Amino acid sequence: MTNTTRTRIASLMGACALVVVTLTGCLKVDADLTINSDAQGTGTVGFELQKDAAGFMGISDLASFESSVTTGDLSDTGLGELAACDTSESDTAYIYTCTFTNQDFADPEGMWTIAKAGDVITFHMVNAGQTGTESTDGMDPSALLGDASLGSINVKVTFPGNINTVTGTGATKTSDTSATIEGTMTSPLDVTITSEAGSGGPKIAALLVVLVALAVVALIVVVIVLLLVRRRKPAADAAVAATGAVVATGAVVATEVVATDAVVLDDAGTPTEVVETVTETFVEPSPDAPRDTND
Repeated sequence: MTNTTRTRIASLMGACALVVVTLTGCLKVDADLTINSDAQGTGTVGFELQKDAAGFMGISDLASFESSVTTGDLSDTGLGELAACDTSESDTAYIYTCTFTNQDFADPEGMWTIAKAGDVITFHMVNAGQTGTESTDGMDPSALLGDASLGSINVKVTFPGNINTVTGTGATKTSDTSATIEGTMTSPLDVTITSEAGSGGPKIAALLVVLVALAVVALIVVVIVLLLVRRRKPAADAAVAATGAVVATGAVVATEVVATDAVVLDDAGTPTEVVETVTETFVEPSPDAPRDTND
């Protein structure tokens, strides 16, 4: 929101105070902001105007409220510069909400700014409060209301990395990466929060290490399998050759099966026992085969 936003809301609050001196909390500003690693914001921001106060401003229904925020007295809030804005209502208030996606907030006159320096994200939010601020009729709203509040500010901010520092009254760290900012329209607010940029580099590096390790395990398994296959192939070829020679001479071929155990790694890197069967061939002379008379 721009400086114009704050000026217009100040005038709106002045109107609230002038026409409804006994009414407190006629205006409520809410925002939910998520900051990415490029110092851009995504989320929603808007305000609620109590229907009791709206009536004194000539707003009698949702249509007149929508007309007021789009082309009328409330059209200069600055929220219209955001991506998409919409009006709605509850039982007690008219609501104006805007959404934004990956938007830069660098205007020093805005309600908040987001900046990045190296690997640090800095969020800064300012609300000057309305003490001493005159309305369009030249009167101080806070002087009319005394200790009462014309409205509240509630902002939730989620950062891309861990929060490093939180300074300013009304700011509370709610988790490693999130904070809330709460205040009133009549009280000054100046909050600064810094966080890590949270590009996700360490997570990506860890994932690459895991993938490389899995690739190495898979390569080891392939090498072991190839060695076993090559070891069995010469023995099998020799057995076939011996059998052919024995058949040619009319000898009797006797075979014996010998089982051997081996351990290999499967695709998941888990040791698995493999039983290797080796056939040994013995040649015995045939009874009908001619014998060596020299024996």
